[in-house]
Amino acid sequence: MTDPIRPEAGVARKLAISVAVAAFTYLITVLTKQAQIWSLTMSIFIGGVFLVVQLLVEFDRRLAIMDLRHQEQFRKISKSTELFGRVEASELRTDAVIDLVQHATRLDLTDRPLLRRLVQAELVSLTRFLRELSQTDSADYPGEEKDWLFTLVESAAVSIKATSTIGPLGQGLVDENFWDTPLAGSYLDLQRDAIVRRRVPVRRIFIVTEATVLDTPTFRQAVRRNLEAHADVRILPKPPADYFEPLDFVLFDDQISYEFTTRLVPGLPTSIVQSTSLVLRERLVERRKNQFDEWWAMAVEPDIRPV
Repeated sequence: MTDPIRPEAGVARKLAISVAVAAFTYLITVLTKQAQIWSLTMSIFIGGVFLVVQLLVEFDRRLAIMDLRHQEQFRKISKSTELFGRVEASELRTDAVIDLVQHATRLDLTDRPLLRRLVQAELVSLTRFLRELSQTDSADYPGEEKDWLFTLVESAAVSIKATSTIGPLGQGLVDENFWDTPLAGSYLDLQRDAIVRRRVPVRRIFIVTEATVLDTPTFRQAVRRNLEAHADVRILPKPPADYFEPLDFVLFDDQISYEFTTRLVPGLPTSIVQSTSLVLRERLVERRKNQFDEWWAMAVEPDIRPV
């Protein structure tokens, strides 16, 4: 809140009004034939009183403005204190939240519109991600969010349970052409680190859509690479007949289900990931856990050995 009148203009106006009141008082005393000394004294006194009253009113007004400003500042401080208190009371690392704010405010975005849009988009994405998790126990991403997947592998402390649907090209499956890519190598390296260093067991079920896939070099190589990463692997020779939901998911610590959907693109020999979801809803996560355990019991160990 700002004062629209400049201080010097306000003082001049008050003096002019006081002089005018004094002159009017002097005129009245002269017309009533008062003594000259009395006329001067009364005009100066009343003019001075009027000036003091104006100054007191202005002082009170400015004091009220300052009080409002202080109240606004206190509200902001109180809100910041409340938010920081919530962070401290939660399981989040306080220093990480402080670092986020500090680094965001240290960025010089002046005359850098592209950087400003990028940072703003990332902040909006982070805000949306946290809002979705807090309000709906799930979060969606348009496409394949590999950062989520890799971070979850690095953060898992109890178990990683994954399914991987394998079939002929062109069926719109998630893992088409995936296991022979550099990205798959990085993914398996992270899983190997979880198994060997952190003692987190990794189990993977390869769900085969057609029996002819079992003897293809591509499939056998995918199984072998997982075995070499020390993952416990089993094969489900055919998809469950009574299952209509997406077959592919990764369950982390029986708490978070990482799920994706794919779609075929006309003219392309393979599919693309259409969306990725992080699911925290307890009922759905429990269903995924039961599904995996059921399929694991039905699956068989591969006749493939690591090199």
